[in-house]
Amino acid sequence: MFRGFFDAMRADSVTLALDFRIVRRELAPGLAADVGYYQLAPVRRGTRGAASYGRFTTVLRPGGDGRWRFVVDGYTGTTLEEWDAAPRREP
Repeated sequence: MFRGFFDAMRADSVTLALDFRIVRRELAPGLAADVGYYQLAPVRRGTRGAASYGRFTTVLRPGGDGRWRFVVDGYTGTTLEEWDAAPRREP
């Protein structure tokens, strides 16, 4: 799904402006999790287009080789109002 989206943006000479607001971060031995919001906007020839907004949750664990890997990467759409109400601080 994402490959098609990114390929279409690239074919149309569009770059993407992506901003995150992490509202909760959990770190423990062998586990890292973030909950937050994102804002994604296309940029075409220096002009920023209409943004989309979403909430996300990620969970990562180290693999046998020591590299951290996503085991959960979920998202859903949200509104500008919810984005604006999200905390603007790092956890």
